[in-house]
Amino acid sequence: MAEKTSPEPLAISKRNSEQAKKNKYHPRLGPGGCKGKQDKFQKLDAAAEASEDPKMQKLVKLKTRVKQWIYARSVDSSALKFVEPDTKEAVSRILKYAEDSEKGTFTPSREKDELSLGLGNAEHTGRTRGLGKRTTWKQ
Repeated sequence: MAEKTSPEPLAISKRNSEQAKKNKYHPRLGPGGCKGKQDKFQKLDAAAEASEDPKMQKLVKLKTRVKQWIYARSVDSSALKFVEPDTKEAVSRILKYAEDSEKGTFTPSREKDELSLGLGNAEHTGRTRGLGKRTTWKQ
C-alpha cells in the first residue's frame, strides 16, 4: 500500500489525471486497450462490410489505425454513434478526408493523414493513434 501512497506515485497519478482531462476524444476501451479489443474490431469490420449504410461502407476502405480510432470511440456496433458531439464531428471530417483521398484531391502523408487532419491536431511524434499507446511508427 505504501508504494501507492508515497509522494512519487501520487505525483505520477496527479500528472496522468491532468493529462487525461486534456483528452478531447475519449476512447471506450478499458484496460486491454486496442490489443484487447481486436476481436471486437474484427466483428465491427464484418458488420460494416455487411451493412447497407453508406457511412459504414466507407469504414471498410479506411486504414486500420483510422478504423480502430473510430471503433474505440463508438458506443454502438451497428452504426456510428458517439457519446460526445465533438467526436461525431471529428469522424465526419475523417470520412471527408478519406473520400477526398479516394477521389485523388488529397494526398495523405505519414504526418498529415486523414486521422490527424480530421482531429485537427498534429500527430504525436514517435507514436501512432488507433493502434495502442505502445505501438511506434517503426512497428
